[in-house]
Amino acid sequence: PVPKQMSQPFLCRVIAHRLQENENDCPNAPLQRRLRKLAKELKFSGTISTVPSKPTKAGTRFLREWQGETHIVSVTESGFLYREQTYRSLSAVAREITGTRWSGPAFFGLKDRKSQKAKNSAR
Repeated sequence: PVPKQMSQPFLCRVIAHRLQENENDCPNAPLQRRLRKLAKELKFSGTISTVPSKPTKAGTRFLREWQGETHIVSVTESGFLYREQTYRSLSAVAREITGTRWSGPAFFGLKDRKSQKAKNSAR
């Protein structure tokens, strides 16, 4: 079932991306390995880690729906490109989108906010 918070335009983009993957026999081998690893982790522990195993490479794109609008951020050699402006960090992009201070990796789903809160409260 589709999550209630997912808008129709975003869902259409997800479906279009999936159709392109199927048409081009994607995902590629490294992504398939990563997906198999995550599936094993989910089966073993009941959860999966959302932290990427490697630093984000130039060309990576992040999509985030916020207040009914889909925001796309591209990773470049010099930072993060959002609406034709380059930012030094994902947190700066998240601040631009929301108007408040956010952890960029948490906002874009790169780290588990619950475990981060528990980690911070243990200090």
